Amino acid sequence: MLGDSEWVELLSLLLKRLSEIGADEIVAEIRLAISARVVEDNHSIVRFGVSPSLYKDVGTTITRLPTPKEAFHRAIEVLRIRLETVPAMAKRTAELLERDPADIVWREEDKGYFFASSRQSISCADLMLPVQELQAINIAFDKLIRLLSSESVS
Repeated sequence: MLGDSEWVELLSLLLKRLSEIGADEIVAEIRLAISARVVEDNHSIVRFGVSPSLYKDVGTTITRLPTPKEAFHRAIEVLRIRLETVPAMAKRTAELLERDPADIVWREEDKGYFFASSRQSISCADLMLPVQELQAINIAFDKLIRLLSSESVS
């Protein structure tokens, strides 16, 4: 079973590698995801030996930072969305519009707002991956999820 320090190290290595390959937007998205607080309902907590069903409190919800393990799982979920869901949505969009993916372009309208991305337009084709790469990503994620699931049981 991995300890907190190992989960932190895994997350750090993942973020470092993503930064090295220039995936700064994904790193920023992961950092945002892992900084979001976990909301817990503490109705099941017994206080002073009295069952929570015998009294009602106002404000029994607790928020906390995610554990290192939860943070790593969130990072993997961000990657899964970026590498599986976005290409699948682009492919489905092209199919529904009955157009070549290269013919579909999304453009930002500059209305004086701050945009997180410096890119003014993106082609649907830029979001899609070759079938072989998508299959390899799916296999890798399935292995990783099984590994993480077995770690959760330990």
